[in-house]
Amino acid sequence: MFRAQEAEGISLWAFCQRHGLSYARVRFWQQRRSREQQPLSLVPVRVSGAALPDESGAGGLEMEVSGVRVQVREGASQELISRVVRALKESTAC
Repeated sequence: MFRAQEAEGISLWAFCQRHGLSYARVRFWQQRRSREQQPLSLVPVRVSGAALPDESGAGGLEMEVSGVRVQVREGASQELISRVVRALKESTAC
């Protein structure tokens, strides 16, 4: 939807008016989308031992973020990993 609005070259308000959308709701999702697209920062990683798959045969990695150890199994989406890391950072910022 946001790409369509940009392609039309009109303001978000005009786009919402044209398509019968709630400006407040669309603005909420636009802000949420921009927060989720913020670049991730790098964190130090320490590798110990060989990176071997676990007993199930699935590989993965283990990382520590803000003192919390997280195991990430092979196949986890980048979005999920990003959300977990962001949540951990936000929980320690309080």
